[in-house]
Amino acid sequence: MEERREREMIDRDEYGTVEDAGRKGGAVAAGTAPAHPRALPEVWPYALNWKSAFAAGFLATAALTLILYFLPPLFGYPPMNVAQQLGSFIALETRNIFWAGMLWHLANGIFFTVVYAWVLLKARTQSDAKTGAVFGAVVWLLAMILMPVMMAFHPQVRAGVMANPGFFLRGLDPGLGLAMLDLFAHLVFGILAGVIYKHREACE
Repeated sequence: MEERREREMIDRDEYGTVEDAGRKGGAVAAGTAPAHPRALPEVWPYALNWKSAFAAGFLATAALTLILYFLPPLFGYPPMNVAQQLGSFIALETRNIFWAGMLWHLANGIFFTVVYAWVLLKARTQSDAKTGAVFGAVVWLLAMILMPVMMAFHPQVRAGVMANPGFFLRGLDPGLGLAMLDLFAHLVFGILAGVIYKHREACE
C-alpha cells in the first residue's frame, strides 16, 4: 500500500495531475503549445528599379562626357573626346565614329549603373550621393587600369599614329594631372548616378 502511494506521488510530480495532462494535451491538439520561435530574416522591402537605373546611367554618362570634353581645356589640357576615341575602334566611316563611340560610352555607363544598383540591393543599402561617389571612384580606377590594355588593340595605336595613354594616363604629356581631372569627372558621374537612382518598393 505504501509502495503504491509513493509511485502515485512520483507520477504526479513528473506528469502533473490528470487535469493538467488534459490541458496540456488540449493545447498541443489545438496547436497552441508553447514553442521556441525561430527568428525570421527581415525582408528587404525594395527591388531593383530598372527604369531608374537606365535613367541614372544615361544622364550621368552624358554629364561625364561633357565634363571630360570641356573641363581639360580650362586647365591647359586637350579635350578628352571619349566618344571619338571609342568610336574609332569600331566605325569604318569617319562620319559615324562619334555616334558609334557615344552609343558605346552610354552603354558602358548604363551597364555599370545597373551593376551598382544590384550591389546596393544585395547590401540592403539605398542609393545616395555617398555610395555614388564610391561607385564613381571604382569606375575611374577600372578605367585607369583597363584603358591601356584595351587601347593596345586600337588600330591607330598599333600603327603608331596614336599614343597609348598608359596606366593612369601616364603615357600622355599631361600625365597625372589629366588623370585627376578624369577622377573629378567620374566622381560627378557617380554622385549623379547615386542621387538619381533609387530602389523601388518590392510591392510595386
